[in-house]
Amino acid sequence: MKPFPLRFTALLASMAMAAGAALAQPKPASPAAETPPEAKQNQSAVNDEDKNFIKRAAEAGHLEVEASKLAEEKSESEEVKSFAQSMIKDHTDANLELETISKKNGVAPPLFPSDMQKEKLQALSEVEGAEFDRLYAKEIGVAAHKEAVSLFEGGSASLQDAELKAFAVKTLPRLKKHLGMAEDLERKVSSAK
Repeated sequence: MKPFPLRFTALLASMAMAAGAALAQPKPASPAAETPPEAKQNQSAVNDEDKNFIKRAAEAGHLEVEASKLAEEKSESEEVKSFAQSMIKDHTDANLELETISKKNGVAPPLFPSDMQKEKLQALSEVEGAEFDRLYAKEIGVAAHKEAVSLFEGGSASLQDAELKAFAVKTLPRLKKHLGMAEDLERKVSSAK
């Protein structure tokens, strides 16, 4: 009976040595696991200021879209609904462009408004009629666009990534136009009874 356990032990020992040798061998790198060279370059090219711009611009764009969807549902004013439709289209387009640029730079932009902006949306969702129109025009139309214009003016001057800076420069005039439209809308809804 002794030869069998010795053979079994020898077999186990040889299997253990073979497994150890296999583990010691370097594994070939998977092509999918490697970071493409262009992604490595872009990751290091995006500084904290550029990342902050991406975050704030994406959140602002999502705020505009979400609030404008509420306006489409809740407003009884055709002017407010028309403004809201423009905001949804323009800010959705800008959000997609920003997302594309961000991902090229290895940055995942936020897909939702900030927590503070969500509170504004909640407050907006709780009002009706003319009160809704006034709050939407004031907080989303005017105040949010003033913040966005300021953000994009700063970005146009100081962003380091060339494509991101070009996006800010290109988008700024549209935001200024939105602000002018919002100021007109605010005057109209404030005078409405």
